[in-house]
Amino acid sequence: MKRSVVRKRLYVSSLAVALLIQMAAAVPNFYTFNSPRNKTDELFVIGGILPIHKTSNGSCGHIDGASVQYVEAVSYVIQRINSQQASVNLSEVKLSFEIYDSCGTISIALQQTLRLLTPKNGNGVSAVIGEKVSSVTISVANLLQLFHVPLISIASTTPSLSDKTQYGYFARTCPSDSYQTRALADIVNHFNWSYVVAINSGDIYGQAGIKGFQYNFQNVTLNRCVAGDSIEIPYPRAAASDYDAAVSKLAAPYVSNATVIVLFAQPATVEGLLDAVQRRRERDHTFAAKQFLWVGSAAWTTSLDSKRYEIARNVIGVIPEAVNTTGFDEYFQRLHISNHTDNPWFAEYWEDYTSNVH
Repeated sequence: MKRSVVRKRLYVSSLAVALLIQMAAAVPNFYTFNSPRNKTDELFVIGGILPIHKTSNGSCGHIDGASVQYVEAVSYVIQRINSQQASVNLSEVKLSFEIYDSCGTISIALQQTLRLLTPKNGNGVSAVIGEKVSSVTISVANLLQLFHVPLISIASTTPSLSDKTQYGYFARTCPSDSYQTRALADIVNHFNWSYVVAINSGDIYGQAGIKGFQYNFQNVTLNRCVAGDSIEIPYPRAAASDYDAAVSKLAAPYVSNATVIVLFAQPATVEGLLDAVQRRRERDHTFAAKQFLWVGSAAWTTSLDSKRYEIARNVIGVIPEAVNTTGFDEYFQRLHISNHTDNPWFAEYWEDYTSNVH
């Protein structure tokens, strides 16, 4: 009986993997970015799963400039290592890389991860860099762990990823949100803001983050209160009505006295929310007269565009301390659309960047 159950489970698992592979083949032709390979040296392939395009209701949207810079950072560092200019000296070893666009969604990220796991020219991937969105990172980490492939995240901060019993092949270069939520609570307490509104995106990043903030805000210091329940906005698929409903709660009587909003959410959620704030201001003069102070997590305060910053008006955010990679700023500033065709996303990035500058 037990053998029958095991066989059924193996059959279902094999069927699921086969289905995912079939889905992967149907994914639009996202570009890969491969570094030159030297056949005379031992080769290690570093993979990348990054949201080169922002998520837009579960699909691919606008180019994400920060992720394009991450791609260039990977290229820059690996080229330095291969040319033995870096502090890491790998003699008789060459590194190559393949980077895939996840668009910040779980389904696309898993499909791209399966592509990455498929050996090319006899070379399998040795480790993967990515993802940024915590919910996507968890799914990718679970898949890679089945193949004993390490995943190193550059921006996924949800505390649950620190559990090595669940994520034994996961590491990250950024601190857990347990520190960030404490910092946000310290800021609010420092200015003696005792009555605040809490808003979060409806994913593990937003839910865990706002829960951590509320614990540090209410349980550590007395006489502190969150106005009503935290307002959760669906993610990654949210309609304009979801954002309008959240803004309507900001105008509700039990919230009207609170002008400090703690917002732990994904950038796409914040963009939609602020657009809804602007819509409400245009038709509600009483609401338009209110001045909110937005206290935010690093995910959105570091990526918000100038248009949304003007809507928000007042923003305080926290970001982890970062160390600059030697020479990268100079390398990136030298890149130009006329002399840099290797990166397939650079032209789109360049067009977006120059249009915003002018």
